[in-house]
Amino acid sequence: MKKKFDRIAALFLVSILLISVILSPAPAAAAAEDSETIYINTAEDLTELAKNCTLDTWSQGKQVVLQADISLENVEFTAIPTFGGTFDGNGYTISGLKIDQSTTPSGLFGSLQ
Repeated sequence: MKKKFDRIAALFLVSILLISVILSPAPAAAAAEDSETIYINTAEDLTELAKNCTLDTWSQGKQVVLQADISLENVEFTAIPTFGGTFDGNGYTISGLKIDQSTTPSGLFGSLQ
């Protein structure tokens, strides 16, 4: 009788373990991958991206995704100095970009890695 109880208990524990593995949240690696994606919704987000990209290694391996049309009209925007990630316009546009800098190269991105 004890062997039968032990087998049933073992099956129950294995079932619980399998269910917990199936229903568990995504592994940490997937969460870390998602943290490498930067979503741009506003001109302020784009300006913040430009500030962060002053180090040539900051953007490496990151994906930047536009999630809205962005107007830079009446926004003091300095080009993104250096960019080494992936920029996905996602079908949206950035309008009103004015190039007033005398440095070369100059545009939305100063240089691409």
